[in-house]
Amino acid sequence: VRVTTAAQAAARDAAAISAGTPSYSLMHRAGTSAAHAILAHVAEVRSAGAVVFCGGGNNGGDGWVVAGELARAGC
Repeated sequence: VRVTTAAQAAARDAAAISAGTPSYSLMHRAGTSAAHAILAHVAEVRSAGAVVFCGGGNNGGDGWVVAGELARAGC
């Protein structure tokens, strides 16, 4: 698993946006991928539910996508 710092992640986002990837697409990919990882690794999340917390900055949109994906999966 690769881990980046917040500054590295922001730089990668900025580079992708500069190259033509819409920020909404990045948000959707990040949120969907996170939700799928949660569903794959936390078996009880479908029956127990989940609470999504988001930090400062632009994380709210990613969290919104995570919450929506989990809800569609039955959480």
